[in-house]
Amino acid sequence: MSHLQTLYVFVLLTIRVSWGLRFGEVPTMINLLQPTSCAGTLTNGDFSTPSLPPATAIVYDPEVSPWIFTNGSSPSGITTPQGFLVNGTKFGQYAFMEGQNSAIAVCLDSIIGIYSVAWKNAGVLSENSLGESSTLMVQVTSSDETMLVANANYTVTMGSPFQMQTLYLAISTPGSYILSFTIVSASENAVTLIDDVTWTLEPCVERISDGGFSLPVLESNQEVVFPTNALPWIFVSDPGIPASRAGISGWDYFAVNGTASGQFAFLQGFGVTIGVCLNVTIPGIYGLNWLSAGRDQSQDQGGDATYEVQVISLASGNIALNREVQESTGMPFRNVDNNITLLAAGLYVVLFGQIQATAGNISLIDDVSWQFVSAGICQPIISNGDFILPAIPSSQVVYSPDATPWMFSGTSPYGAGISGSDRFVVNGTTTGQWAFLQGIDASISCCIVIPLTGTYQLKWRSAGRSPSIGFEGGGFGTYSIQLRSQDGSHLTVGLNYTETTSSPFRDLSALVDIKETGTYTLIFHQFASIGDNSTIIDDVTWTFIGPLISSESTSKPSISDVSTFSSSSQSTSDSPVTSEGTILRPIAPILFLSHFLV
Repeated sequence: MSHLQTLYVFVLLTIRVSWGLRFGEVPTMINLLQPTSCAGTLTNGDFSTPSLPPATAIVYDPEVSPWIFTNGSSPSGITTPQGFLVNGTKFGQYAFMEGQNSAIAVCLDSIIGIYSVAWKNAGVLSENSLGESSTLMVQVTSSDETMLVANANYTVTMGSPFQMQTLYLAISTPGSYILSFTIVSASENAVTLIDDVTWTLEPCVERISDGGFSLPVLESNQEVVFPTNALPWIFVSDPGIPASRAGISGWDYFAVNGTASGQFAFLQGFGVTIGVCLNVTIPGIYGLNWLSAGRDQSQDQGGDATYEVQVISLASGNIALNREVQESTGMPFRNVDNNITLLAAGLYVVLFGQIQATAGNISLIDDVSWQFVSAGICQPIISNGDFILPAIPSSQVVYSPDATPWMFSGTSPYGAGISGSDRFVVNGTTTGQWAFLQGIDASISCCIVIPLTGTYQLKWRSAGRSPSIGFEGGGFGTYSIQLRSQDGSHLTVGLNYTETTSSPFRDLSALVDIKETGTYTLIFHQFASIGDNSTIIDDVTWTFIGPLISSESTSKPSISDVSTFSSSSQSTSDSPVTSEGTILRPIAPILFLSHFLV
């Protein structure tokens, strides 16, 4: 289950970056108003129509298309500065909400994409209300009230001038949606004012043009800014957590260990996110790469934090990448590389969301790149399972090679790749070359098309690296085997293997029951190791055995370990093992985010 657990509540019910929804809670939909018609664009966001007569200062429950208003004990309407005064210079008309449960709403027809809702809010200026406040809730829901797309609460202090606010959200199902402004709590004399509401379809880009966060240009290296967007990037800070912010910093403001220059993005505290929307026009393999660091110790605050990176389809809600990155205080910038298989063109959102941090601790992000790698190969057999391509000298090692159909990922200075037999040495008599998983979070993967239901056999060889002259790293590491369905289901195979330093190659196999045809990704992922210790993988094959062997009838794939080796020394689980894993099924379209613009 993902660690981003409320942002994407209805797309996946499991994503937890605070882009509109607060951590650990699922807000209630409150539609006090139900518009009877919907429009493709938002008009009259400044509430200037109809124009009020000079002698009329306040109109309750007016006919102001396309908006509707509450009436009765908690009324709303439109006013002029002669009706409800506002601090500062203000001309024209604006909406007001008077008392708890007062609301205004509008219905909008929307296509798939990322939208921004912007508005200004203020607190009425009067002698009786000074010091009082209200809580303004902004929601976007489907018109049939089955999906909550975005939710954010804002505190409005009476006497405060108009301030700009922005809410970002993602629509993954075309249809009609209700944008509502509701007062969920208010002091006795509080009146909340709303003006200049806009609803904008934000652009999705085919490439990331400012992965180095060079815009906006800071006036000095000691400056920091908290933008809501610095196109193509969107920055999100939870308005309910004042100490948590996302933004852009000069290199001399948040200190970084080692050489650093220019500008970079930062995630400070808990519940903050940066994101970008990508328009993928060609299915295939894409590379998502960036630099990551932990803030150096300064002012009693450091960089101990964990953030999660996700690539999510807006059309289906499927998660193409879900990866956690841990930062520690003083960790210098290092490369983080990922290859991602996207089977369908369309809109995708890339999220960097901090999910764990001590207050004030910061992760730093820089030089984010997104590039097309290849068209990718998905086939019913595993080719190049002996990793003989590309051919490399026996004394060399290549990280993230072009080894179709395999993909390699990891965090530098370690990662995954292919080694010659004289570089990452294996105990015993061996020749040729093989894949390796070096350090924590290294993985290799390939795409498999499964045209028939039935029982399949997965075979591979596994060993622990032996120390060699000049290369003293060992082989202690624990890796898992995962089979992920490309349709959004996620099966974690219940097979974890631990290799020890200098353990020789051993033959391993597993029987896999496939109940649903489709396209799957096979992953070997090392999740525990010491330093640059490396696990060696070789001779991977995938073979159809025949009709289902298992007598049980379930809707999920399952896997049974039939290794001939003792589980006490070779695996972290008993053998044989059957695990049906956990399937996450996306059910509806919600993302995103709110940000209090200061």
